[in-house]
Order: sequence, then structure tokens, then C-alpha cells
Amino acid sequence: MIESGDSHLSNLRLSDGDFASLRENGFVRAEPRGAMIIFKLRFRCRETKRQCVRYIGTNQELADAVGAELKLLQQDKQLRRDLRRMEQRARRVLRETKRRLEHLLLESGFHFHGLEIRRQRSTSCDERLRSASSHSE
Repeated sequence: MIESGDSHLSNLRLSDGDFASLRENGFVRAEPRGAMIIFKLRFRCRETKRQCVRYIGTNQELADAVGAELKLLQQDKQLRRDLRRMEQRARRVLRETKRRLEHLLLESGFHFHGLEIRRQRSTSCDERLRSASSHSE
């Protein structure tokens, strides 16, 4: 993983707790300073719940490399977020589709039973079930 070795993130005086926080949040920010642009890594610390800032420098390539490592570090969270959005969209599409199909199914003698489409019981079948249940009591 990125946490050890010659990574650019490991050169920014980051603790293990900071790496844990960076997995969840953080970004590289370009800020004007006079005629120069400086780059900083900003993230919210888990322990203190406050924003932490690490100076990266004025080198655009170094800032881009830190940003790329940060993106790799946050990849799992981004994938989980994308999956959650897709699941929500799938549930919404299913709900809307069932709502649009329901009246067509009822007209054809069918209904939804959860996700399955079933034929409605005939009235004679319902009467037999009622009479059988009243005899058993």
C-alpha cells in the first residue's frame, strides 16, 4: 500500500491516524501566494475532528503526484459510494417500473407478489378456501 516506502504522501509527516483519515477524505488545494501558487494537502483528522493541512510546495508535478496517490488511497471509498448510488438508482427504477406496470397487470388478471408476477386467484378458489377454513374451526 502507499503508506510506506518512497511515496509522496509518506514524505508529508503523516501519522497512521492521518492515513486512516485520508482514506475517507482529503484533497490537494492550489492557493495563490503573491505571484506564486502553492499546494497544500487538506483533510479532516479523525482524532481532533479538525482540518489538518500539510504544505506540499510550489511544484505542480509533486502536487499532481500527491493527488494521484490520494486518489488511489480513496479508491475503495469512492467505489463504495458509486455502488451505493447505483443500488439506489436500481431500487428507484424498479419501484417506478412496478408502479407503471401495476394497472396493466391488474387488467390482465395478474398482480405483483414482491418481485414476482402472479395470476390473481379466481373467486371460486377464494370461496373454497373460506369454506374450508370455516369447517376446520
